[in-house]
Amino acid sequence: MSNFKSIYGTHGNDKLDYRGYHHKYAINGLAGNDTIYGSHYGDRLFGLNGNDYLYGEGGNDKLDGGYGNDKLYGGHGNDKLEGGYGNDYLYGEGGNDKLYGGHGYDFLYGGHGNDKLYGGKGNDYLIGNSGKDYYDGGNGIDTVSYEDHTENIHGDLTKGVVSFSESHYKETLKNIENLTGGSGDDKLKGDHGKNTLRGGDGNDKLFGRGGDDYLYGGYGDDKLDGDKGNDYLYGGYGDDKLDGDKGNDYLYGGYGNDKLKGGNGNDYLNGGWGHDTLKGGHGHDNILGEMGNDKLVGGDGNDTLDGYGASYFIAFGASSPRSNESDTLTGGHGADTFVLGSKQFTQDSKYYLGHGHATITDFDRHEGDTIQLLGSSSDYHLSYDNFSGGHSLDTLIKSHGDLIAVVEDTTHVSFHQDFTFV
Repeated sequence: MSNFKSIYGTHGNDKLDYRGYHHKYAINGLAGNDTIYGSHYGDRLFGLNGNDYLYGEGGNDKLDGGYGNDKLYGGHGNDKLEGGYGNDYLYGEGGNDKLYGGHGYDFLYGGHGNDKLYGGKGNDYLIGNSGKDYYDGGNGIDTVSYEDHTENIHGDLTKGVVSFSESHYKETLKNIENLTGGSGDDKLKGDHGKNTLRGGDGNDKLFGRGGDDYLYGGYGDDKLDGDKGNDYLYGGYGDDKLDGDKGNDYLYGGYGNDKLKGGNGNDYLNGGWGHDTLKGGHGHDNILGEMGNDKLVGGDGNDTLDGYGASYFIAFGASSPRSNESDTLTGGHGADTFVLGSKQFTQDSKYYLGHGHATITDFDRHEGDTIQLLGSSSDYHLSYDNFSGGHSLDTLIKSHGDLIAVVEDTTHVSFHQDFTFV
């Protein structure tokens, strides 16, 4: 058998194993789901039809998956891997390898060495691992990930370059839409198109630039800036700073004491878990504090301020641990709505029952401000006291003796003119 250099499988599912042989082989799997192992030398492995497994082993090999969803492993040596048609997995392993995804949604992993990864057609996911690597996503929406890196990464999709804090070389990115950092303190910047940037672990800085971008901070105290476009910003775990900047943006703080700023546009801000500060900026904004003692500021525009943010938590029965929650609501300029109760999902929610309450700092009837409560006026009563310790009396909103909210520095609040009931 060792004298054969050209080997052909059958139309079934074959296992062709030439490990330990001392020749170069050209092995064709033909049809079927085949498993092919090369020798210690430079082999040519062809999966052809079917979902195949190709292992180059030693030597400088060429592996071609052909048609089907294939998995290719280069092994030791400077290998060339081609996925062909289908959703393929390509692993260069050792050596300076060239990986070509071809047609389909492919996963390319360079391994050790200075590798070149080409996604081809389709939405591909590329990881170089160690060494100085080159990336070309080709057609489709492609992602380069540095998820297994521990050093600080600075990636710029506009310039098409990635640099490292502990390495002197730079890597080239071409036709890449999305970028994922590692466990260091990374700085990732998008381009004029639609990008997805993921910080991963560490204290990361993400800048979307132009386009409608998705920014995910991950773990750590992250800074996210959407810049132009209608962007989605997710802080994740840690004390994060989110700035939607221009456009109609969605900001979600996640876990931690976060600072959210909507910027220009009609934005949606959700603090998540923790004691958060949310500022709508210019535009008609929808601001939800959610869990924790939050500070909400509407800014310019007709804003809705909801410190409780019961839309999520009430649905999952999480209202009872929030009896001590105290939020501060500042509408700013414009006709603002201060939400103190709502109808959500299958349950109704009357906010701030228990020891907590809301503080409304700048209620102004003449600007068109309103206060939203659950039920009817018969469920509540108004009283007046110098609760905040200022120079003017405050209006206290109570339900059956339970303080719901304090409207600071005004007694000009009436159920008839200033409240809506749901």
